[in-house]
Amino acid sequence: MSEKSKQRSKDEEIALTIVQDGKTRQVTVRELAIGNKLAGDALLSLLIEKGIISAEEFYAKIEHLKEQHYRPGTPQHDLQQE
Repeated sequence: MSEKSKQRSKDEEIALTIVQDGKTRQVTVRELAIGNKLAGDALLSLLIEKGIISAEEFYAKIEHLKEQHYRPGTPQHDLQQE
């Protein structure tokens, strides 16, 4: 087996190991990311359905956080063309 085929892709890397009732389970980065995304989506849906926040408030907050915490950069495909 070649060295390349032994390497795991980023989404197959083990993020954490859970031990429950004496059983060990490894959780991949991909599984963890999907689980976090689903939990966030479910929470957002419930908040909107119950009228606690509106979709507009949520998107405004996302834009605000993006402006505050993320610096603009050059998209990856633009860097390759230089």
